[in-house]
Amino acid sequence: MDLSQLSVKQLEKEISEREAYLQKIITFVEKHTIKNGLEVENEDHGSRTYILRRLEDFSGLSFELSSGEYMFGGNAIVIFADQKVVFQTRYGSSGDMKDTKVIVFDKTTDWQNKLAYAMEHAEETIKNMEEEKGKRDTDCKQRDEDTKNKKALLERAQKIGLEI
Repeated sequence: MDLSQLSVKQLEKEISEREAYLQKIITFVEKHTIKNGLEVENEDHGSRTYILRRLEDFSGLSFELSSGEYMFGGNAIVIFADQKVVFQTRYGSSGDMKDTKVIVFDKTTDWQNKLAYAMEHAEETIKNMEEEKGKRDTDCKQRDEDTKNKKALLERAQKIGLEI
């Protein structure tokens, strides 16, 4: 679309719609990455604290949220689809869209459709993720218990002269 060909009213409408869409993306990614993501970095730099969080495979997308990018509270979001950056933005903590700069906005609709699905089915996705985590935790506990039991059995076998 050639923006220079739009009337002032049409251009205002396009900007308003895009800013609303960006705000919706930022709010969604922040909420779910903070709540369900993994904190991978946390650095104190005196005047600011840098925190990097990741949320992997959320309805086919992965999110990265870094907060404290700037001294005055700037943040950044990156969205990955198939390990490719499809969206990246930097924005201020004030929520004012004038502080927002989009660095990458992939024009393909596949990631946007996945994002719309993720937004619509977020609670279901979170429930599935929690169930999978519960299963992994149970499996991990079982492996730990098996390892501990095997160690005790090997010690016992050695005590009674069984060759290891």
